[in-house]
Amino acid sequence: MNIELLKMFLLQHAKLTAAVGIGAGALSVFLMVLFPNMPSSDAALIAASWPEMVKELFGDPLRGFCDIHAWASLQMFHITYWVIYGCLAALLASCIIAKEIEGKTFDILLSCPIGRMELIVSRVVALFLLLAAAALPVFAGTSIGIMLKGLTPRLGDIFMATVDGLLLAFVCGALTLLVSVLLPNRILSVLSALAIFMALFFYEAMLVPLFPLLKRLSFMSLFHFYEADRILLDGTSSLTAPLALGCVSMALIAAAVVLFRRRDIPL
Repeated sequence: MNIELLKMFLLQHAKLTAAVGIGAGALSVFLMVLFPNMPSSDAALIAASWPEMVKELFGDPLRGFCDIHAWASLQMFHITYWVIYGCLAALLASCIIAKEIEGKTFDILLSCPIGRMELIVSRVVALFLLLAAAALPVFAGTSIGIMLKGLTPRLGDIFMATVDGLLLAFVCGALTLLVSVLLPNRILSVLSALAIFMALFFYEAMLVPLFPLLKRLSFMSLFHFYEADRILLDGTSSLTAPLALGCVSMALIAAAVVLFRRRDIPL
C-alpha cells in the first residue's frame, strides 16, 4: 500500500464525504425527532391499512410507531441509509480507475514507480476510511435524536446497525470498482452497480416473500446479510452477516485487481 496515494485520495474526496456525512447525520436527527410515539392500538390500525407488499418493501409500521429504535429501522436504516452510502461508495469507487482513464491521466500516473495493485489497494483502503468517517454522523445523529425525544438510545445496537450498513455500502463500492475495470466509464460503472444493488434488494424484499420457494436461495442476495432491521427491532446480531459482506467485498476487489493487472489501458 502506498501511503501518499491513500492521503491524496482522502484529500481529493474529503469535501464530498463531509457533505454527505453531515447531511445524513442531520437527516437522522430530524427523522428521530419526528417519532410519533403512539399507542400500539393506533399503530395497529395504521399497520392494517398498509398492503403486505408495501410493508415488505418499506418496513412494518406496527412497531415502528411505538418503539423509537424500530422507528430508526423503518425511517433510516431499512432503505435510506444504504442508498445514501451506496451511492457515495459507487461515486468514490468510480474515481479509482474509470476517472483516470476518462481523463487520459492513467499513463501519467503509472509512469511513476507505482504498480497497478498498489494503486487499487491504496485507494480502496482510502475509500473505506472515507465511508467510515461519513457513517459516524449517522450513528451520532440517530443517538442524539433519540435523546432529544427524552428516550435512552441503545448505543451498541445503533453502532452495529451503522457498521452493517457501512459494510453493505462498501460492497457497492467494490462492485463499482469491478464494473469500472470492464467498463472504464464513471457514469456507466456507477449506474450498473446501483442497478445490480436495487435488483438484489427487490429480490430479497419482494420476490422472496411472494414466492416462499425462493427463500432457500435468499442467500444469493447481499441483503440477506443486511441485519440492521433485526438488530434494531430485536437487539440481536451475528458475526456471520458482517463476515459475509466483508468476504464479498474482498472477493470483488481481488477480481478487479486480477482483471486490471491483465488489461490494457485504453488510450
